[in-house]
Amino acid sequence: MAEWHKFKEEFKTIKKEMGEKLGMDLLGKRKDEESKDEEDVRTRGCLIELSNLSEKSTKESIKLGVCHFARPQYVDYERGEEKAIVRFSDSILADSFLEKYKDGSQILNIGGNLIKARSIDGEQELKYLQLVKEKKKSFHTYYHQRKKFKHN
Repeated sequence: MAEWHKFKEEFKTIKKEMGEKLGMDLLGKRKDEESKDEEDVRTRGCLIELSNLSEKSTKESIKLGVCHFARPQYVDYERGEEKAIVRFSDSILADSFLEKYKDGSQILNIGGNLIKARSIDGEQELKYLQLVKEKKKSFHTYYHQRKKFKHN
């Protein structure tokens, strides 16, 4: 039992040292605001807007259509809309998607329609990312309130 506690303390020490090098706490969260800004910079340029979608399109059909080019991280789409926003994990994947799609060698066909794609950047991208953060925050607030009342 004493060996286990010793091992556990050594592991915490190593984790703490690694966290200090990477600017994170023991839970893996970033310590300073500058790292959040760096994270936002890394996620810039990773949004693609798809338009001319059919009413039959779904998030899954969009993911399947796009994954032939590059694997999407998230598809923001509600059934019946004509546009969707596809988020990739980084700008390199988004750029490779646009390159493959726009050179004409590949055709993106989802739900029977030929799809138009364009990169979202600049102010429009910042507005979208801010909207996503607000939606995420409101969802977590709602979730924690439901959880709190469920246990009372």
